[in-house]
Amino acid sequence: MAIFFDLTNFNDVRGFIPTELWGFNQGVRGLGGDDFIRGSSDPEIFNGNRGRDTLRGNFGEDTLYGGRDNDLIDGEGNNDRVDGGFGDDTVRGGDNEDLVFGNDGNDDVFGDNGDDTLIGGFGVDNLTGGEGRDLFVFSDDDTVFDIFDADAVFDFSRGQGDLIGINDDAFGGRGVILDDRFDYSDIFGGGMSVDTVIEEDFSGRILGVVIDTDIGDLRDRIVSVPNDLFGFA
Repeated sequence: MAIFFDLTNFNDVRGFIPTELWGFNQGVRGLGGDDFIRGSSDPEIFNGNRGRDTLRGNFGEDTLYGGRDNDLIDGEGNNDRVDGGFGDDTVRGGDNEDLVFGNDGNDDVFGDNGDDTLIGGFGVDNLTGGEGRDLFVFSDDDTVFDIFDADAVFDFSRGQGDLIGINDDAFGGRGVILDDRFDYSDIFGGGMSVDTVIEEDFSGRILGVVIDTDIGDLRDRIVSVPNDLFGFA
């Protein structure tokens, strides 16, 4: 069981300036302020809690949870697990192989470098994998009828080996269908290319949109992922 070091209800700074958390490998938890927390080369657990927090993992294998409000979270180096929590967050994996989860709110989710798994969660989320072979995950818990409320993948690359993951309930039990949409590409910033909408077969509800990608690039790139992947943090 992790022992947490609690900060105050004010705007705290813990990290490279003024104090690096070298060797403190249990947990750091913010309270009510807008906190800046940066880790060390050790594995650490950070929870921003309330406030507009900035969490940076540094070089350890870290678990970073934003908590409430709009947070900026960056795993930086090593293999990290990043969860934005509640609010409209910017979450980044950094280098190596990361699991990056926007969670609740309208989030910007970045894998950056490495083979990453990106999950938007609830809300209207933008997913950008960056370099590496990335897995972009859509869930039937976050389906919508309006395309403008759907999660969107902005840099799917078949050449890099990217995949689209659909949770087991939607993929196996209900099935999905693909639909080319020509008329939304300009609005999503995709230029004149075709965007592909992924829908549930039985309901027509939208799971997500893949920008600048046609159906042919996705037909053998959609895989099933476990339902419990969404409760990792």
